[in-house]
Amino acid sequence: MKILKTLKMINKNTWFLVLTALLLLFSGKTSEVHAQKKSKQQQELSEQDIKKRKSAFMDANKERILGNPDKAADNYKKVLEIDPNHDASMYELARIYGRDNRAEDAILLMDRAIQIDPKNVWYQLLIADLYKRTRQFDKVVEVFKNLVEYYPDKIDYHYDLALSYIILGEYKKAIGAYNQIETLIGVNEDVSIQKEKLFLNMGKPNKELKIGFANPKLGLETKIQILLSYYTIDQFYDEKNEHAFELAKILAETHPDDAKAQSIYGDLLYRGGQVEEAYKVFLKVTEMDKSNYGVWEQLMFIQNELSKTDELIKTSAEVIELFPMQPLPYLFSGFSNSQKKEYETALRSLETGSKLVVGNDLLLAQFYSSMGDTYNQLQEHEKSDQSYEKAIKINPDDAFVLNNYSYYLSLRDVNLERAREMALRANELEPDNASFQDTYGWVLFKLGEYAEAEKWIKRALDNEENDSAVLLEHYGDALYKLNKKEEALQYWQEAKDNGGEASEFLDKKIKNKKFYE
Repeated sequence: MKILKTLKMINKNTWFLVLTALLLLFSGKTSEVHAQKKSKQQQELSEQDIKKRKSAFMDANKERILGNPDKAADNYKKVLEIDPNHDASMYELARIYGRDNRAEDAILLMDRAIQIDPKNVWYQLLIADLYKRTRQFDKVVEVFKNLVEYYPDKIDYHYDLALSYIILGEYKKAIGAYNQIETLIGVNEDVSIQKEKLFLNMGKPNKELKIGFANPKLGLETKIQILLSYYTIDQFYDEKNEHAFELAKILAETHPDDAKAQSIYGDLLYRGGQVEEAYKVFLKVTEMDKSNYGVWEQLMFIQNELSKTDELIKTSAEVIELFPMQPLPYLFSGFSNSQKKEYETALRSLETGSKLVVGNDLLLAQFYSSMGDTYNQLQEHEKSDQSYEKAIKINPDDAFVLNNYSYYLSLRDVNLERAREMALRANELEPDNASFQDTYGWVLFKLGEYAEAEKWIKRALDNEENDSAVLLEHYGDALYKLNKKEEALQYWQEAKDNGGEASEFLDKKIKNKKFYE
């Protein structure tokens, strides 16, 4: 999570202003010289337009340096209105768009900039990055082919070209790129290992590659690079999973004390559905290296998935201590403490964590939803309702929030029309969810629409593999209201025999053969 530092206007600020002025002056002069070199491509500008362009460009650079990307973008757009061929502004605006997840818009700008200055390394590298983000790896290859042609002695571009071929699955071309590297730098051990990708064309790692991975003297980073070529491609979950897993296992066994090697193995275990084994690996990694937040986060997700509530409470507390500005550990702390009925502790975590969320509305909605659940357990219904409303305002189609909120309203016999609306929407979003069907049926029951209620609760029973005590009791209640009292008694008894959580009136209903609430 990024923390913005406030610039304090004190005496030292003078130096900041001087530095900013120098940067602006330099960037302005550089762009003007750059523009003169391409005068044939630029449209003719009047002296007045040149001054306006220069002023707007300097203003844009100033706002960029000051950390105001929106204002910077507005000024770069002004430059392009004056001079549509000002490629430096296209580049800076594309960088802003890229950070704002507007990769396609950024690509359009960089296409134009590269037409003006095709050999500009920074332009080529930016568009390559944008193509990677949008999974256009065939175009990434073309970019690095151009860079290799323009700058044949730049080894990094040859490596990038080879890796781009690997991602596309064009392994023979990748080997060709590695061969070219060896003509430039001589025979290289790491390159030799990379060339083993040829064997991947046959669908499995060869014997030599396995031997290479089992050799502790060979570089770990090189081995990891080969492994990453597996699961950066879309087909990772298909046949290649088995082979990547085999290499990752060898890697972990060969480098037992390396956190990165263990993390990759753990990730592949998790992706392969071996969640319990992945849990053990990630637990080991966090003992080896406590500085990697991403590993801690994965561990918490796995603990939550495996319902290791006690462990999750301890882990989330440790992660909060190590990374106090990360919001997600507070959410996990709230989940796990709520499950242990430590509602006050859960609320403290949720309220603190919600204040740390920046630029992630869906995560914030999760905090509000959890706060709604927790406040409800504490019988603080007004705060619970407010939290749910905040969550729904952010994400009006969160079926679980709609369901929970409507169910709790029905239990309190308040705002039932609102509950009906939300419960119906939840079922529209997830038509075959037994819990949602039961909620909608129960809301209808509370509204006195017993025939419709019975239909919906029956649907829930048909969809539920293991009927809950609450669901069985609800169906008995609906039958009772339809004057099917013998059948109602049968379902009430089934609810009791189920042994699960039911209403406080269940025994009384069975004893007196009468509905109570």
